[in-house]
Amino acid sequence: MDATGGLLACEGVLAGLYLRERTGRGSAVETSLLAGARALRAAAPENLLGWDVLDGPLETVDGHLVVDAPDPAARRRLQQACGLDAGATGAVAAERIADRLRELPAAVWEERLRDAGVPAARVCADPRELPDDPRVKGRLESVNGDCWAPGAPWRFTSNR
Repeated sequence: MDATGGLLACEGVLAGLYLRERTGRGSAVETSLLAGARALRAAAPENLLGWDVLDGPLETVDGHLVVDAPDPAARRRLQQACGLDAGATGAVAAERIADRLRELPAAVWEERLRDAGVPAARVCADPRELPDDPRVKGRLESVNGDCWAPGAPWRFTSNR
């Protein structure tokens, strides 16, 4: 968890305690790093962070796709892979790319963008599919046979 995630969790706990004082009832708190990032973005002056529609999951015909095009050269490759001319820039280009991505399935775009040198990945909408997803296979550990969790980033060995 990063600092923003910790702050969001803290704010949620404080809001829950305040609610308990007002109503006499407890509540559960859930938070999202993506929602926190969006809140930061919304609070920042326009374009201060340089984020646009391409910095989140993008809708396709059958699901969502994430792309990594952080610099102008990558954005041009992305535009070309989408069949768009490089005339538009900034938010206008980002919106046109997002519109184009809605026209085909995520798997088609994933392959097309990979071939163009733009990292892209389909978003897994059903967590039950994750253990068999080749992108994360071997990185998850079964917990009690019915739940999966990320494997620990460390290993212990005997030092005898």
